[in-house]
Amino acid sequence: NETVQWEDGNTYPLLKVEISSDTHPFYTGKQKLADKGGRVERFKQKYKLQEKN
Repeated sequence: NETVQWEDGNTYPLLKVEISSDTHPFYTGKQKLADKGGRVERFKQKYKLQEKN
């Protein structure tokens, strides 16, 4: 129900979002590492995977 008047003089519907490409870590480059606490190592140990050299 809300609208906003834009720079071009037109009125557009106002959409409110919690996450956008301006704030999402993937797009801003501030993404955190997924491997915290040795998750990869635990996975490898669980399935007995060995790295090939």
